[in-house]
Amino acid sequence: MSATYGSELQQDKDRVRFLIRDTDLTNAIFQDEELVWLIGQEQNVYMAAYQAALIAVTKTARSGSRKIGNLSIDEPGEFYKGLATRLKARGSGHQEAFVGGISIDDKDVLRDDDDWIDPSFATKQFDTPGLQPTKPSDLEEID
Repeated sequence: MSATYGSELQQDKDRVRFLIRDTDLTNAIFQDEELVWLIGQEQNVYMAAYQAALIAVTKTARSGSRKIGNLSIDEPGEFYKGLATRLKARGSGHQEAFVGGISIDDKDVLRDDDDWIDPSFATKQFDTPGLQPTKPSDLEEID
């Protein structure tokens, strides 16, 4: 097992390592293989980093906090708890978007698909109470 880091952030494991501040390889919290596995379990690097931050809480919580006179040293786990919260918020809002029906052919394919659910604005757009429904197909062509 190894811990490597490329600051150019070309690989997802480097991005996760950057997000959780695990870039000091002399004292790395995670091995590369652990990060690669986490990335494979999550929907994006932010959620993988969130999981890594949660795991880092338990890995670093053993050190605890210490107080000597007026000097207080907080446990590193507190840092990772706050980091995990921020990463989860960022990752859960990071979704892949699907854009369909942007061409006439795409629209025809979607309408012909028995498994496609029409959005409510398409299925109920002519159901206005008190008005005579007029669909484009009902209109007579005006010369």
